[in-house]
This record gives sequence, C-alpha cells and structure tokens, in this order.
Amino acid sequence: MQGDSAEKDKFLQEARIIYRCQSSNIIKIYSLFEENNTAYYVMEFLEGRDLMNYLKSSGGRISWDELCPIAGNVMDALELIHKEGVIHRDISPDNIYLCLDNTAKIIDFGTARSVLDGKSKSVILKKGYAPIEQYSTKGTQGPWTDVYALGATLYRALTGILPPEAVERQHHDTIKAPSMLGVNLPNRVDNAIMRAMNVREADRFQSIAEFRQELFPSSKSGFAYLADMFGVSSFKTKEITDTINNYINRWARVNPVLKGVRGVYAGQTFALDQDIIFGRDINNCNVIFPSGCAGISRIHCQICLGFNGQKAVIIDCNSKYGTYLNGMRLYPGQPAILQTGSTISFGVDNVFMFEL
Repeated sequence: MQGDSAEKDKFLQEARIIYRCQSSNIIKIYSLFEENNTAYYVMEFLEGRDLMNYLKSSGGRISWDELCPIAGNVMDALELIHKEGVIHRDISPDNIYLCLDNTAKIIDFGTARSVLDGKSKSVILKKGYAPIEQYSTKGTQGPWTDVYALGATLYRALTGILPPEAVERQHHDTIKAPSMLGVNLPNRVDNAIMRAMNVREADRFQSIAEFRQELFPSSKSGFAYLADMFGVSSFKTKEITDTINNYINRWARVNPVLKGVRGVYAGQTFALDQDIIFGRDINNCNVIFPSGCAGISRIHCQICLGFNGQKAVIIDCNSKYGTYLNGMRLYPGQPAILQTGSTISFGVDNVFMFEL
C-alpha cells in the first residue's frame, strides 16, 4: 500500500489485526513490513470461493445442515477477535470464504475496529447486514454488532432473502422468521437467528458465546436437546419417552446400512443396528483403523441411531483433522442428520455412504 499516511496507517492496522488473531478460521498474514514509503503484507493464498458465490451456485440458499459447520467456524473466529478487543463490522456472505479443505475463514478486516480505544466509529456498512448502531458515528458498537451481522448472514443463507435495512426495520419491521418462509430448521435455530437480528442492541445476544449456546444443542440440557431433536413441545418425561419409542419402532423397519466406498473399509457393508464409533482406539471404537492410518484420531466420529424417525446422526468427536459430510466439515460435537445417499469422509481418502 503506497500513498498518504492515513491510508497507509489504515492498511497496516488491518494487517496487524489479522496478524495477531491467528486461527484456522481467519485468513493468515505471514509477514508485515514497510519499504520505500510503502506498506506490504504477505497473506496466505486461499483456494475456494466466498459464501455468496456458493449460495448463487446452490439456488440462492442452503440447508441448516450445510450451513451449521460454516456458522461454527465463523463463531470460532469472531470469539477470538472479540477477545482481542476488536469487532469485525463487516460480516456478510462476501467476507466468509469457503476453502477447498471445507473450512470457512473470515476475510477482509478493512472495517474492523478496536472497541477499547473510546473513539467514534466511522459509518461504513453493508446494507441488510449492518445493525442500527453502525449508522451513526456515535453508535455503541461491540460484539453484539457482529452478532447482528452474523444473524443476518445466516438468515440470507437459509432463506435466499436479504434482510431489510436496520433503519427501515426500526420504524416498520416486516421481517419474517425463516420458518415462516418455508425453511425447515429446529425451533431453537429459528428463534436464535431472529433474536440475533433484533433491532435494539440490548435485546440481542451480547456475545457470540450466548448466540452459540442457543444455535447448537450440545450446550443445552438433556431434555431440551431431545425436545429439539424430536420436535417435542415440552420437557415432560413421558411425552419424550413415548416419542423416542415411536421413532425406534419405525427405525427397526428400515434396515439402514453404511457402505465403504474408498479407503481401509472399501467394499465392506456395516448394518446400523447399533451406534458406530470410528477411530484408532481398540477399546472404545467398533470400526477400528490401523495406528499408522493418517488423519484418523483416537476416537474420530460416531453415528448414533434412532434420531428423527428414519434418520441417524453423525457427530465429530473433536477429531484433529475433521469429519466431512457431503464434502462439508462438521462442527465438533454438533449432530448432523444423515439421509440416504449421504457421504461421510475422513482421514486419507476414507469414504462411506449411508443408505436406508
């Protein structure tokens, strides 16, 4: 970057923010220096495409199952930069990059600012994704500002519709929840996205951690988790028990199987009459990989039975190199529903197909 000192300082500020926030979900800067009155930084080369282009190639929107790991990656990145006292201020599908290794990274920190410096924030915004406080230099901005933008991004990805501008919603709010637009997703996700997009900043989640807790069921109580998964309206033990028994009886009639397509178990078929745990641990796994098998954790992932009628779920068990469902990396600990034809891959070229 060459030019006046103000522009150069802005360029360097962006670089320093990225440089000190090292994460697999934030674009990396390897080197930062000045020579000949010009500022430079060396950034990693990314292969893939941004979320907006991916949405365009997918008919304008994607399912929650596909969006879920992307949301988890972005939340990881935002929590890190917020701990550094920085807000991004420009989260949108254009600034979320989907890499070929199926990780999502935040890019473009050009509008990022410290929330600790006490200075007024410039009015730089992206219509539909910016909360009301970004429309004023005196607006109180903080992590809740990025919460709004992320909520709007998830809304756009699920519905295919750009949310109205926050200034319009302040006077006449006509926005409809994703479920009212025909999007199939858990009630908790529907409600969390709408709360994140609340026009009044005090009524939003105040941190990414709060938003995450509502989006992902692993942080909820056991009864709340089951109610979400089975569509039960209350937490009454008998209602949940009856619902589970009904789904188990239906499951018993469909005979699901997992077929090895490539890798160590290519050509083998596993009947899903019990939970399956993949990994290298001979004491805890029932589909065991050799100790020298690259990219496989001790306990890698698990398929659990009996969820949502004739469906099972797969859960990544905090594996080091990830578990991929239909080419998208799973968020650790977050169940993802398997459907007939779903492909599961992990390690070096180990691929399975789920069939009912």
